[in-house]
Parts: sequence; structure tokens; C-alpha cells
Amino acid sequence: MTFVNTILHKSGEKEELSKEKTTIMLFETMCNIGEPNLNLAEKLAFLIIDKVNAKHSESISFENYEGIIKDTLLKEAQTELLQSYILKKSKPDQSLIDSELKDRILKNILNIEDADSASSKLIAINTQINKLQNNQSEKLNKKIFDYIREGYFYPSSTILREIALNQQISSGYNFKIKDTLESIFDDLALSSKVQKYGSSVSVNLSNVRSEKEKVKSINKKACGPLKIADLFISAKSMIGYNTNTSNNLFYISIEHPDIISFINNGLSKDSENFAILIPDRFIENYINNQDYSVDEQIRKICPSTIFDLVSSKIVAGEKIDLIFIDTINKKNPFTNYDQYAISSVGYQPVLEDNTFVSGVIDVSKLVNATANSKTFDWQRLKSITWDAIEFLDNSIDLSKHINEEYTQKAKESRQIYLSITGFATLLSKLNIPYNSDDAICFADSLSDFIGFYSKLKSTELSKTKGPFLKYIKSKYELPNFNFEKTPVQKTLFSNDMDISKKLIKNMPTIDWIELRNNIKKYGLRNSTTFSIISSDFYSVANECSNGIKPMMNYKQISWVNGYKSDKINKDLSLLVSDLNLNWSEEEVESAVPEDIKKRFPKAKHIEPLFLIRLQAAFAKNIDGTVNTKIYLSEDISAQEIKSLIIESHKIGNSLFLPEKLNGHQKEFNTEDRKGLKSL
Repeated sequence: MTFVNTILHKSGEKEELSKEKTTIMLFETMCNIGEPNLNLAEKLAFLIIDKVNAKHSESISFENYEGIIKDTLLKEAQTELLQSYILKKSKPDQSLIDSELKDRILKNILNIEDADSASSKLIAINTQINKLQNNQSEKLNKKIFDYIREGYFYPSSTILREIALNQQISSGYNFKIKDTLESIFDDLALSSKVQKYGSSVSVNLSNVRSEKEKVKSINKKACGPLKIADLFISAKSMIGYNTNTSNNLFYISIEHPDIISFINNGLSKDSENFAILIPDRFIENYINNQDYSVDEQIRKICPSTIFDLVSSKIVAGEKIDLIFIDTINKKNPFTNYDQYAISSVGYQPVLEDNTFVSGVIDVSKLVNATANSKTFDWQRLKSITWDAIEFLDNSIDLSKHINEEYTQKAKESRQIYLSITGFATLLSKLNIPYNSDDAICFADSLSDFIGFYSKLKSTELSKTKGPFLKYIKSKYELPNFNFEKTPVQKTLFSNDMDISKKLIKNMPTIDWIELRNNIKKYGLRNSTTFSIISSDFYSVANECSNGIKPMMNYKQISWVNGYKSDKINKDLSLLVSDLNLNWSEEEVESAVPEDIKKRFPKAKHIEPLFLIRLQAAFAKNIDGTVNTKIYLSEDISAQEIKSLIIESHKIGNSLFLPEKLNGHQKEFNTEDRKGLKSL
């Protein structure tokens, strides 16, 4: 008897057929419905292969093979497994993307002329990477660039652009200014070199001498942190800084003697990002109405005075970003070794004089639909996460840095921040209101899933390539290391979560104990793997919501190198067919029925406290920070803002990024990238 060992596809492609592969396919499908049973999968695979061999010889068409699978599952009364198999084979629920808009976005990132082809450039980048890697990862790179074309995954814009130019490809650099003239100008020279290639920098001004002090060697007043910031800003304009990347970040500890001056003057410079570091003790003293001692009791500051000033500035509409630095360092894998700096890209934690690579998955494209039934494609998400982590890890070895010290430090920690975008769009496709407990429940499971599989892939890479160089000095190497997987606080939930629970039922099992044991065996290739960063470019290219942010407007206007894209939300248009593109945002909103508005809530209708709760659901599962705005109404009071800051810190968030809403979203414009902190 001749056994069938080949599946023939219509395209002419041949695929190996075996009982083992069929068993794995069935078992993965079982995982989708939350009922994995390996013995049953093996039994069904035996029946399927037996029927294949009884009717065919040597090869079978894919259509006939699929027909035998369905017939077998039906006869064995595996109706739920049959339904899941059909759903898995169905096409994702997605509308066509504006190819011209996406093409222009990619051209803008890659710095190529309109007459050139973005697709051709991507192919050239693929060839360049394969060459650099001696073709060892050619199969992986092909998958990555298929993801880019289809919009599932994008490396950071810096990676795409700088690989294309064979230049630096890291996401950003940080400098902790030391209080000497030589150090200041050395760092200025390095930052200018970085920005020459379009990367951004972050500058920690906390150690700069107060403008109230004297420099003893020359008996003159020190210039203070704000003038140092001005020096870096002026240097940026002199070197032809590339505005297509996120702006630089200047940040300072709330303990600095010039903090009042910094709040009153520095934060008004809207051409850059300015932020304040706040330690836990400061928050605690504010709550207890106690003075705060600095410099070993020599100097005291009053927390309530500073909080009053901060909240009043936010009420006035000024941009003040707060960073809870102790909360960030609790996740530091090098707790007893190095303190984290803050990157200009997404305010992500990074080791001093170090950098990271990043990318983003569009989760809104992972909805499968058949008739009225919708499922989330967990297996597809696992595959993309798996491939993205390996690609980004490879990118670390391809990176070109400003000097050998940065190159060495990047390999010592091998930091990756894989992020997501399109979360609000995903929820609307799944019929989950953004401002619901269902949304928070699903966010918790989604981020838990990516956090787990990104780490699991990192252990697989470590098995063959070895762990990051400082692994033996990290918390992962400690004998008592364990993942602190605390459940989401009960206060985050109040209502039933029927939709999310049904979707989560199909999620493959996550075993953090197994992951910990793998780490003990093989180590980790990367000290960090997962975080949440805004993604302006790619959310516009994919016509989806930005990061985990809510929908801003029903009508989005984007300008990309003179090209105007004016669109009404695609998913909304499917439900309200008579919306007119020529209408204003207000006219579109007034035409949407109230019941549909509940499914598509805009940022202005979402309570800030809910955004803080959602931020916390993601924060508990990631290695970095949740870079998302907390949107505030025009009539919010200073006391309400103080309460939100305290609650955000209490619930475990590491960032508080407030933004006053005036009812209108700013247009996305590649010529005006002020204040954006995205991939």
C-alpha cells in the first residue's frame, strides 16, 4: 500500500502530510476553544490519515484533505472542534487599507521620493538584512516583511529607516548630564551625532547644579538645568534634525532645587517633551501632609505646594508629564545593579548609556469572522509575537551605535519593547465598548498572553544563542526568582464580562511556572520584551486606533507629505451607512445613533478614572511603561487632577500623561510632529 505524504495546493505549492502534523493542527485548534486534549487529537488524526490513505495514493488536494477533516469531526460528534476549525480557516475580519496612504507613510519613514516604490525599498531592506545575517534568518525575514506588507507587524520607524540607510537603528539614546563643563559638551557632541541620523535623545537634568548656586572655580552663578536644555535644543536645530521621529525628552527630579522654575518655564517649551520624576516617598508625604526632606535633612520642600502648582498648570491646559520612577524601578531586572533612565521613545525604562529596539503588532487585524460569529486569533498572535521577538533580537546584533561602549551595553541587556496598536479598533470589531469592564478584562488577558509568549520565545533564543551578557547579575538568575503575577484588583471590575470571558476561553493555556523553569534551564535572551508605546505612523497607515488609546474622532484627517487622507471610521461606516465624508466631525457624530455611540465611545466621553484603570490592567503584565494619555475635560478642577494623580500611582501605573480635550483631535501631520512619543 502506498501512503499519502503530500498535500497539493491550487497554487502548485506542496506541503508535507503526516499524522504528527495533523495531530498538532488539531491540538492547536483545541487550544483555541480552551479544551486541549492530546490523546483525542492523536485519535482523530489517526482516523483522518486512515481515510486519506484509503481513498488516495501519494498525494491529496488540499480541498479533499480539508473535506475529510470536516467529515471526520462531524461523524465523531466533535461539533465545537469543527466550528473552531472552520473559524480558524476563515479570513480575518478587516476592510481594505488605503494603499496610497500606507505607501506614503512608508515613503515618509524611509525618506524616499514619491516617484520611488516603497515596496521595492522594503525588498531591498530585506536583502540587506539577509546579507548582514549571512542569510541565516532568511525565512524569518521573509515572514516579517510579509507582516509589514499585510500590516500585522511593523518594526519601529527607526529600524526601517536606518537599516535602509545602513546607519544606526536603535530607538533612542539617553544621557545623564554630569555637572561639569566637559561632561556637558561631551554629551552634547554625542547627542548631535545621534540626532543627525534621526534618532531622538533623552536628557536627565537631575544632577545639574541649581541656577542659584555658584561655580567656585570661576566665582559665577551656575547656568542651571533649563539653560542646559536650551543648549541641546539649539544644537538640534543646527544639525538639520529629522522631524519624522519623536521629539527629545528632558526630565528632572521633583527634588531638584529649581523644580518650581522648571515647571513654570521649561514645561512651556512645546517643541520638546518635558517630564518630572516623582519618587514614592514624595507621594506618601503629600498624602500625609508632611514636608519632604532632601539632601540628608539639609533642605526641605513642601509636596502640597508643588502639587498645587502642577495641578493648576494642568487645569490651564499646559503639558506636564509625571513619571513615578520608583514604580518603574520595581520592574528593573538589575535592581541591585543599575537604576533605570527614561527613553525619549514612549517614556520607556532603559539602562543608563543604553538603548533598545522596538516594534508594534496591530491587534485589530486578528479578528476572525464567519457569519455573525467572531473570535480572536490567539494562535496568529502567538506566531507574530514569536517571530517579532526573534527579528528584534537579531536587530540588536545589526545595530550601529555612536561608539563601542553603547554597542557593548546594548548586548549586555538586549532590551526589546514589543508593543501593540489598534486596541480600541479591536474592541469595536469584537462588539466590546471601550469604556467597559469587558475591555479591562480582555486587556488583562491580551497583555498577559503577549508578556508570556514574548518571554517564552526569549528562553528559546537563549537556549541556542545564550542569555544577555548581564544575566548573571539580574533578578532572573536568583534562586528564589518568581514571576509576581498578582491578579487585577477587584476594584477594576464591577459588571459581568460575558463577551471577554467567551473570547478568553479560546486562549491557549499560559503556564508561568513552566516559563520560570525554562528560564532556570536556559536563561533569557532579552532582559525586557514587552511594553506599550504609542504608534502614530503605523496606526495612521493601518487606519486603526493609536496604541491602546480610545477613539479620538469618528472622522480622521491625516496629512502625509502633502497628501490628505480624510476618512470616516471604517467599522462605524459599516453600521451607519449614510454618513457623508463631506460632513464635519460634529455632523458625523450627530448622525450616529446613541446605541452605536456606546459601542464606539470617543475619548471625550470616557472618564479619566477608567483610562487609569485600563492603563493599570496593561501595566501589571509588561516590562516597561504604559505610554498612553489620560484625557481630561475642559471643566476639570485642580483637586480632581490631584486625586487622579494619587489614584494612578496607587493602582500601579508608572506614568501620568494628562491632556486636556477641547473636543477636536489634532490632525496627524508629518510636517508637524510636536510632542509625539511614538514608535
